[in-house]
Amino acid sequence: MFTGSMMINGALAVPSWTTLESGDWLGDTASFTLGSGTLTANAVDKNVRTALTMVSASQDFDFEITGGAFGTNNGPYMGFYDNGTTAGTTKPTETDDIVTIENGGATPGYEHNGDTTDTGGGKSAGFMASVVVRLSRRGSTFYAYLDDVLDHTYADVTGTAAGGFYVGCGGGGSGFSFSTMRYRLGPGLP
Repeated sequence: MFTGSMMINGALAVPSWTTLESGDWLGDTASFTLGSGTLTANAVDKNVRTALTMVSASQDFDFEITGGAFGTNNGPYMGFYDNGTTAGTTKPTETDDIVTIENGGATPGYEHNGDTTDTGGGKSAGFMASVVVRLSRRGSTFYAYLDDVLDHTYADVTGTAAGGFYVGCGGGGSGFSFSTMRYRLGPGLP
């Protein structure tokens, strides 16, 4: 699988998207129905994650999901982590997950390092439903997009660590689905 960039006519080509397959996930895999770029949560307080080697140190990335019609369900989480392998909980690490996007619960919105809402990152429950949600890193800055529009720049946390992506289901409800899960890795990302 090629996930790098290449030169075309002397310019750096934008890397193509790679679909996350069922075999890419670790963790509570029996608690999710996983397919080619798809996921349905079947139990609460569970997570699946890619290997910590998915993203190299200082590498730019985009991680994108398309949310289903799950409304204000506080189950869906997605994020980037650089340590932790905890199963049976919403995230691979509950204290240092770097950045998280959370659909509902007590603190819906953009979070970092556990459940700390990033400055200006509070949202209304249900904001992830039926939209394309993308988490990106450029340099050491993290960004969140909704339907390809920048919605949040993380202000309280930066990072260049190697790591991986995760999806979790909070205690508020399972049964949600993502119809697209994909990523692309830099350099050369717009």
